[in-house]
Amino acid sequence: MKLEAKRIVVRAPNWVGDVVMATPTFRALRENFPDAQITIALRPYVRPILNGAPWFDEIIATEDRGWGNFWGLVRALRAGRFDLAVILPNSFRTALEAWLGRVKHRIGYARRRRGLLLTAPIAPPRDRKGRFIPRNMVDYYLTLCEHLGCQGLSQREELFITPECQARADALLAKHEVAADARLIGMNPGGAFGSSKLWPADRFVAVGDALAAKGFRIILFGSPAERPILDKIAEAMEHKPILPEAGELGLDVLKPLVRRCALLVTNDTGARHYAVAFDVPVVTIMGSTSPRYTDVNLEKQIVVRVDVDCGPCQKKVCTTDHRCMTRITPDMVLAAADKLLAGRGGLLPR
Repeated sequence: MKLEAKRIVVRAPNWVGDVVMATPTFRALRENFPDAQITIALRPYVRPILNGAPWFDEIIATEDRGWGNFWGLVRALRAGRFDLAVILPNSFRTALEAWLGRVKHRIGYARRRRGLLLTAPIAPPRDRKGRFIPRNMVDYYLTLCEHLGCQGLSQREELFITPECQARADALLAKHEVAADARLIGMNPGGAFGSSKLWPADRFVAVGDALAAKGFRIILFGSPAERPILDKIAEAMEHKPILPEAGELGLDVLKPLVRRCALLVTNDTGARHYAVAFDVPVVTIMGSTSPRYTDVNLEKQIVVRVDVDCGPCQKKVCTTDHRCMTRITPDMVLAAADKLLAGRGGLLPR
């Protein structure tokens, strides 16, 4: 039986990729509670990801650090008089906010000693020894919808592009003289999680030049913090890539640019999930992180990784020799790109 709720607040994940993998849950809540007032609470930096989405009536911007932000959200939740909180992050803090915010029903995973703060604590998947079993985040979040009695659940990740955002992307491409029939390949060599996720920059150079030599234009994606990596790759490439200026490439403009690409080559970052949402083939270079967290919607994905005795470690910074990434060669990545491009109508010229 589905829970009746007229005022719902959803606590969004904090990472870009997790927000995209939560979009099936956002859509399911709107479809199953069509008459409800649905509010989402999220960090301001991820808000552009959801621009244009039709699922929410209100957005509350909040940070996940600092007492001022904590009590500000608690007051907002009390003022909202919410019937239901769907808490996607696993932190104790997010459950405490909903509890102190006097939300009547609070559903989330019973992790990190927060079960007593939830009215519907969901047991996370564990093995016989009680150890947490990683699960792809799309299904991990959708399980909360199942417990709410939602029907018609789909794993399809989904993003939207506003006309204003598309116009900004078009202007950026026009500035770099990208013709309408140009074949673009995106490369995303950074990663906010930490340096353990980063494939060496010189290998992105080799892959970019090899693909550019076959008739593709390369466009580099990354955040302002990743600018040194982008500059290093752009300077080293023989075939100069498109490199948006600092401030031109936000999480909103990234959407139409990724959608415009024939292929994305990326570390295990949020851009990967943009490609999945827009049905763009994507080669993901993965080392320190477990593929089980993202093992979903793989029809046009190839994950390039090597098994090593110390991984996947889930560490932000490698404490040994980074062998999980250095053992991945440019030829391995190019072979994956070849395969995906051939499956997209033979776009890779021989």
